[in-house]
Amino acid sequence: MTVYDPTCGSGGMLIQSRQYIEEQGQNPRLLTLYGQDSAGTTWAICKMNMILHNITDAQVENEDALPGVNFP
Repeated sequence: MTVYDPTCGSGGMLIQSRQYIEEQGQNPRLLTLYGQDSAGTTWAICKMNMILHNITDAQVENEDALPGVNFP
């Protein structure tokens, strides 16, 4: 199973996905979590949040999911 969040922010959806798998009685080690965020500070918070929730195998990158798009 794989979950990818291209704009993961602080990682809430990734954490909830893992908790849902556990609540359903499935093995969370079979879940692969991927995320990315373009803001370095937010990316760092997400990485820290993964550690605090004991999710050490999530692959979270500091990248832009929407290159070339400028938001006001």
